[in-house]
Amino acid sequence: MSRYKFETTPSMAATAAISIFYSDAEELAGEARWWADSMPVTLQNSEKYETLYGIANTLEGFSQPDEPDIEEKIECVVGISMRTGKKRGIGESRATRLSNACSHGSAGVEALREWAEEQREKLEEASEASAETEKLLDEIDQFCSEVEDHVSEAEGLDFPSMMG
Repeated sequence: MSRYKFETTPSMAATAAISIFYSDAEELAGEARWWADSMPVTLQNSEKYETLYGIANTLEGFSQPDEPDIEEKIECVVGISMRTGKKRGIGESRATRLSNACSHGSAGVEALREWAEEQREKLEEASEASAETEKLLDEIDQFCSEVEDHVSEAEGLDFPSMMG
């Protein structure tokens, strides 16, 4: 039986972490679609088939929103699950890969939200609100909300077992 341990990634740009979420979701959507399409005709009305098509449709429906134009590099660290023991090096399960992708999206959003909150506090202290900065902070809020919705939806997906 393989085991997993929790590790953190090296520091990366928050927007890069969010991009990883979307690229991994796209890859997993393709795998789910391929798996369902490869099932024998006799299984194409099964619960597993329907589940896989539902996962593929959900993940394919994600479209990465346009990133706000932030000049400052905002960093984050992502906690992910890694296989250990005898099976280390064998690909992670789809469920683990989806969980790790969601961790990337969540960490990126958290870092952006923290940065935006710091900027809001600076604006309040300075008692002068720049319309440009306010617009950027609104764009960040909207961007983060869209990503959070996708991450939340992805977290609710459950890949079926290969054996069952």
